[in-house]
Amino acid sequence: MIYAATILTSTDLGWHQKEFQRRRSFAYTVVTLDESQVIGCIYIYPTHQRGYDAEVYLWARQSRLADGLEARIYQTTRDWLASVWPFSNVAFPARDVTLEDWRETPDE
Repeated sequence: MIYAATILTSTDLGWHQKEFQRRRSFAYTVVTLDESQVIGCIYIYPTHQRGYDAEVYLWARQSRLADGLEARIYQTTRDWLASVWPFSNVAFPARDVTLEDWRETPDE
């Protein structure tokens, strides 16, 4: 995983639920074909960073990193967002832009 997980409080979870209900933020679980195991997740959030319409974070299960799953999720997500979603410039902080550069990108 490229970014560190954080402990979510009930306030954080409530905010996420409201964002999902309002269709401003989205989360997608990646599961095995038989749906018996969660092997990754994709999070799409609106952003205030200048020059971007959304920011995306994703992860793959540690046990699946060696087989390249995280790279496949990343590429599939990039392709899917480019072909289906109405975004013109999506950021993948810690992937296509360093976290340092991302934090220094001015707000709109």
